Amino acid sequence: MHPSSQMARKAIYNSVQSSCHSAISSASP
Repeated sequence: MHPSSQMARKAIYNSVQSSCHSAISSASP
């Protein structure tokens, strides 16, 4: 596996995690 693809995978994981976190925080009262 190339380090660039690993970095991209990490960036995607971070963006997905942050979007899920923001959705959960916005859903709570």
